[in-house]
Order: sequence, then structure tokens, then C-alpha cells
Amino acid sequence: SGPDGVLDGPARSAAEHRAAASRALAAGDRDTAVVESYRAITRAAIERTLLDDLPGRTAHEVSVALGPVFPASAARLASAADTFDAVLYGRRTAAPEAAREVAALDATLAATRPVLPDLAMTPGARR
Repeated sequence: SGPDGVLDGPARSAAEHRAAASRALAAGDRDTAVVESYRAITRAAIERTLLDDLPGRTAHEVSVALGPVFPASAARLASAADTFDAVLYGRRTAAPEAAREVAALDATLAATRPVLPDLAMTPGARR
């Protein structure tokens, strides 16, 4: 079978993932910082109702789903998904700048207003 989903395991809030990422970064554990920061991105999107809480969702599925919602950060989301997969499944070590970048992306997205579809323009929407 393929890799587990981004949020498989014990359910935690985005704040809990962020705290774990911050502790890991401070301790020099860049790999855990990457994983926890990407999990914070994913959980925050669920908490903001930008993503459904689907078990088994992959990092790239998160990136593809959030790209249109955060178009200015779409390329960073794709890169963060690659980093997450490389660290968690490829057993690669995260570079210091990669760990900081995923954490910074989480902070950026948390402070960014999402671009939501215009329901008035959606086929079948009530006008």
C-alpha cells in the first residue's frame, strides 16, 4: 500500500502541530519541523473549512486543493508537499532553509485571506 495521509495518526489541532514544529525547529530537528508544519497547514485548512477532513489525503492532494484558494502561494505549497514527501517517505533530511520555509508558509497562509469561488457564478447556484 502507499504512504499514509498527511494527518493519519492521533488527531491534533493546527496550534498543536505548530507548537510541535516550533519545538522541533528550536531543537534542530528539521525533519520533524517540516512534517509538523505541513500538518499544521493541512489541519488549519480543515479548521477554516477550506478542506474537508478526508482520511488518507496526501500532501500533493492538499497542495492541489489549496493552490486555487491561495494562488499567490500555490508554488510554495507544491514545493512544501515535495519536501514533506521527501522527508517522511523518501527518508531524506530536510535542509535548514526547507524547514524554515514550510514553517513560514504555514504562517503566511494563516495570515492570508483565502480566495473562495464566487457562488453567484457557479452553475446551478441560486441567484
